[in-house]
Amino acid sequence: MEKERDNFWFIIGGIIVLVIVGVILFKGREMQSVPVTGYQELKQETERQMANPGAQEGQKQMRNTTK
Repeated sequence: MEKERDNFWFIIGGIIVLVIVGVILFKGREMQSVPVTGYQELKQETERQMANPGAQEGQKQMRNTTK
């Protein structure tokens, strides 16, 4: 009976390890399908806006006055 209990915890530990490895593999495969260019464009736009925050406000004011 004692031997079965030891095997039980080894099986549970093995299942946990398999699930973790499966999640890591699945996550890697999902990240390959995400277009990197969209992320890079968003990052560049954000950096540009942070570097020159007054330019965006000026553009909004110009749009409002031309309407």
